[in-house]
Amino acid sequence: MLGFSVYGWRYHVWDLTLEQLIGGRRASFVTQFLFIPATMLTKISILLSYLRLAPQNSWFRRLSRMCNSLALPATRGEGLDKMLRPG
Repeated sequence: MLGFSVYGWRYHVWDLTLEQLIGGRRASFVTQFLFIPATMLTKISILLSYLRLAPQNSWFRRLSRMCNSLALPATRGEGLDKMLRPG
């Protein structure tokens, strides 16, 4: 809602002022950057619920723990990719 009301996301790019372009791009970057940790927390939540359902010493439990341990480094990689790659 902020993008539409403040940064002119409802208009064509040629109809925007320079301030609206800069502010809109900044808001888009922050929104995309905050989406990454939210996705990570959702993944971890689902994997932890799987751990509660899996029987003790099963392959599914080990797989859930492995995926859970990979969620944080993968999210850091996505964040670095978003910060360092233009566009």
